[in-house]
Amino acid sequence: MITEEHNAGLQPDTDEVLQRETDVPVAPVVPVHIVGANGPTRTQALPNHGGATFTKQIPASGAAPVKVLTKDSRRAVATIVATGGAMRVSFTEAGAQGVGSSYAVWPAGVLLPIRAAVDVWVTADTVAVSVSVVTELWAAGEGSP
Repeated sequence: MITEEHNAGLQPDTDEVLQRETDVPVAPVVPVHIVGANGPTRTQALPNHGGATFTKQIPASGAAPVKVLTKDSRRAVATIVATGGAMRVSFTEAGAQGVGSSYAVWPAGVLLPIRAAVDVWVTADTVAVSVSVVTELWAAGEGSP
């Protein structure tokens, strides 16, 4: 049987739990002078760190919407283009199934850049279409250099 006396030595004290540091030396204060730009400043975008390409076949209208992109905060831009016919694009599955203004009809052969970190759902407007996706990632994922 374990007694309270035995457990008392195993329980950390409050300072240890809160990870308080004792006698931490304080670094000297270094004065900082901020220099501002008084006119146009040249900037340069860094290159994106990864990407992917793929094509999905979307059956003719009446079929269930197809999720071509998932929400990804690392995505800089995704470019979508349909060949063979127009596509209906929505950022929600319900919107892709809807009627009227809940989706956007995008013509075949016209590039659709998407810069938001959102899900993208696609259905065919009238005839079966091929939807090609080119996506660029501004940050590398796990296991990437």
